[in-house]
Amino acid sequence: MEAIKKSSIILFVFMLFSLFVLLTLVFSGGDYFLRDDSVSSLNEGWEVIDSEVKEEGGRVTLPLSTDTPAGEALILQRELGPDFAAEQTLLIRSSLQDLEVHLDREVLFQQSLTHRQRVTPPIVSLWNLVTIPEDASGRKLTLFLTSPFETMSGEANDILYGSPGSLMMAIIYQYGPGFFVAVLTLLIGLSLVLLPRFIRGIYPREMVYLGYFGVFISLWLISESRMLQFFTGNQFLIGSLAYVMLSIFPIPLILYLKKSITNRYPRVLNAMILAYLINLLLIITLEVTGVLRFFQTLAFSHGLMVLTILISAYILYREVRNHQNREARIFLRSLSVLFLFGFIELFHFYFLDAQQTSQFIRVGLLLFILIQSFDSINRLVGYFKKSYRAEVYEKMAYMDQLTSAPNRMAYNRDLQEFFKHPEKLRDFYLGIFDLNNLKTINDTRGHVTGDEAIIRSYNILHSTFAPYGTCYRIGGDEFSCILPELEKETLKELQEKLDREINTQGKKLSYPLSIAAGYSYYKPNEDKNLEDLIHRADQRMYQDKREKKSIPSV
Repeated sequence: MEAIKKSSIILFVFMLFSLFVLLTLVFSGGDYFLRDDSVSSLNEGWEVIDSEVKEEGGRVTLPLSTDTPAGEALILQRELGPDFAAEQTLLIRSSLQDLEVHLDREVLFQQSLTHRQRVTPPIVSLWNLVTIPEDASGRKLTLFLTSPFETMSGEANDILYGSPGSLMMAIIYQYGPGFFVAVLTLLIGLSLVLLPRFIRGIYPREMVYLGYFGVFISLWLISESRMLQFFTGNQFLIGSLAYVMLSIFPIPLILYLKKSITNRYPRVLNAMILAYLINLLLIITLEVTGVLRFFQTLAFSHGLMVLTILISAYILYREVRNHQNREARIFLRSLSVLFLFGFIELFHFYFLDAQQTSQFIRVGLLLFILIQSFDSINRLVGYFKKSYRAEVYEKMAYMDQLTSAPNRMAYNRDLQEFFKHPEKLRDFYLGIFDLNNLKTINDTRGHVTGDEAIIRSYNILHSTFAPYGTCYRIGGDEFSCILPELEKETLKELQEKLDREINTQGKKLSYPLSIAAGYSYYKPNEDKNLEDLIHRADQRMYQDKREKKSIPSV
């Protein structure tokens, strides 16, 4: 029941958040988004030095892609306009390239990542802020872009200029939405990973694998969002995070397939996981030793992913066709969307534009998460219903139907639990009670009145001892109270209170009300088991029963 309460709170918060999002979309009002219009582009009027790649008039416009061989510099040059009479800052994106900026013959900026040494950090794509001094109007600005990779050689991105703050805000405006989707995916993944801590026994642990998938894929999206430099300047982290996450994010999906969907292909799925781990170790080793760079081993991870897609699709298809596996059908539906957009992403990367990455996979991931989340919510609702029914059945199993008191099963369970922990038996009392004259009441007043006498007896016992323990109906006219940590003087007061209550209510009834009572105190040296404690209380109850005079029926 506690787990259901926690899950209900989580579901309620989620519904409130969804309502808030809906209200922001419906009642958006005016557009008061903060924008900085002081950023300008420097994309026109460039000349490619020593190249035939020119437009009419001998000028080109950025972004630009040329056939510059790997290792050779793409040289761009242009004359700066009137805006550069004042100091300006350029924002230049280098795509796995070295960058050198000259003003006339003066070197303003130099960044060299493609070192010749074997053990070097990864070659990374970076945002570069280059300060152009004042009075640069009319002077020649020259850029040298050099990449060791054929795909990135000869590439030149857009160039903006303005103040450093406005340029960084421009990055946020353009790439912030993609970063937001990545962070949202990260939060969803973390919630799936952490949810079992709050919904124990109900939440399917296999869903944790989908959570790890969300975490890994979100870290890849964050690294591809072009905003990682806002949070770290570590070259290795910036240059490796995307490749490492790309190599491991399929592993949680494979584990989910193995643990939650089917257990018929353990060797195949284990081999796939092993292949990803070997691939991860291989690409890191090749990068660190300088044999092959991350960008050059990207085909290894992509090839492994295509193979995984084909094998997973085949396994799911067989599960649906041969075994009518409902879970496989649902998972195949959502995974097909991810597969489709994944193939589109790979095609776009290898055949169209290697710089603009993660555009299509973001859409596929969002749809995958939405479909899978909807399925997860349905599964959780089903688990909640089953759990609720189980708790109701358990409660019924341990509850006396006539008095709604805990029954003998609950009594035995709780008493045994105390004896498992001797430290809880300090000042431990056990009370055994018996309703006198029940047969007389049934014979003279009927069983309805007899049942009423049983209910009344339990209510008296419960109202008397509830602050100090738990009372049970353990038989037809028998009751017991477990009273842990009760002082002897307090017990005497409770006995007197019980006698007063019985006498008070008995005067108002048309039948005799009398309850025999016996108490036993736990003695570590004498009570070797439960039976010793119960037997002593039982004997004292029968002694009390003999001492009390039977009250004749009225």
